[in-house]
Amino acid sequence: METISDCFKSILIDDKETSRISARRVRKLIYTSISSEPGELQRIIETAPDNYAKISELFRQEDFVIALSTIYFLRDEEVKPDFLFDWLFELLKHKNGNIRLAAVRMIGHELGGLTVHLRFPNDKWRVGHNLRPEEADRILKELYLRLDELLRNVWKPAYKKYKYVSSLPSSPYKSVQMLLSYLEDDCGKEYMNHLAKIADEEIFSKGRHHLIQKVTVESVDAKALFFLKQSALKNMRSEMENMMFPEFSHHFSNLEFKDLVDRIYSHSQSFPELIQQLLNNDEYIRETDEYQKMVLDLISTAWNIYPHKELEGYSPYEIIAMQEISDILHLS
Repeated sequence: METISDCFKSILIDDKETSRISARRVRKLIYTSISSEPGELQRIIETAPDNYAKISELFRQEDFVIALSTIYFLRDEEVKPDFLFDWLFELLKHKNGNIRLAAVRMIGHELGGLTVHLRFPNDKWRVGHNLRPEEADRILKELYLRLDELLRNVWKPAYKKYKYVSSLPSSPYKSVQMLLSYLEDDCGKEYMNHLAKIADEEIFSKGRHHLIQKVTVESVDAKALFFLKQSALKNMRSEMENMMFPEFSHHFSNLEFKDLVDRIYSHSQSFPELIQQLLNNDEYIRETDEYQKMVLDLISTAWNIYPHKELEGYSPYEIIAMQEISDILHLS
């Protein structure tokens, strides 16, 4: 009897028409072969990237991926849901629309198990991939970040005129938008907004890292200008430590300068929280304009000129200086 395994062998070696017929026949055989070769089907899924890499003909690539998407739901649930994501993301960029659509179906299949804890927050984690909610959140975050990055890379101004995903022309952009719509349906808008915020922070962080590399490593001229900025920064820090803080600590004796700098570096308190704490100081008449101005001046200056861990050990003053130097020298 012909089996699904036979169909995949045909896809890999037979002529174009036979390969096409074999790929379409997989769907018809799925329920007759499932009881006889479940282990073999799982092996086909797990080895799919390696076998696909050996295929050079476009028609055969299409047949292979379409057939695989038909049996993908039978994959081994013990294997983590994101184990094929690297390969599937490559398929999302493929010029063939049928291949992209098959990749959308396979990634979309994983969303059900990954979002159970979001759709049924009060129920015990019983279905899906037996993942802990924390692990599912991690995979969802990475999935969203990759989709968001791909979306930005394939976007074209012409897409602005389309209001609905369904009306977009066939393209990688449409495929990614389809997945994002599935993700929003399963996760909800609130969780998607949370992921979007993370993505924005990630993009900002990458841009900042690129800026730091350009100014402090790659350009000799930029490094020279940045050295002058850092010399000025040393003077500013000296003034802070020798003049501003001693005057302030007279009214707030419990605050050590090192403690203030450590809080700024680690962000153990946000800027507003740090301001509010000092304004609530009972050791001084906090209602006075003089005290409030002193607090704002001190914390604002310290926040801007001392290092932050999330800025890769640089201060906001230095990051702004880097951007100015980059603009002056037209660094790209």
